[in-house]
Amino acid sequence: WTGALRRIWELDKNEALSGFAARLEHACLQTINDGIMTKDLANLADPKVSVRAVNSEEFFDAIIAHMKWDILFSKRRPFAVPISIIA
Repeated sequence: WTGALRRIWELDKNEALSGFAARLEHACLQTINDGIMTKDLANLADPKVSVRAVNSEEFFDAIIAHMKWDILFSKRRPFAVPISIIA
């Protein structure tokens, strides 16, 4: 997902999109690093790692939670955020 967003940024030079793509990628990786992933990803995970397999909606909810945390508490450069993401 983020690769496609970054490609659009390269074409349009849209700084807000670049920041959003970076935060989305960070939130996705943080969610997976926390052991929250869909069953297809869980099947690929190291068996020694504790994993909680969730459905797609729960996975996206976890990503959104990480995005909110990053938006509210990160020291990284802000970007334009739709209010619906924070609310």
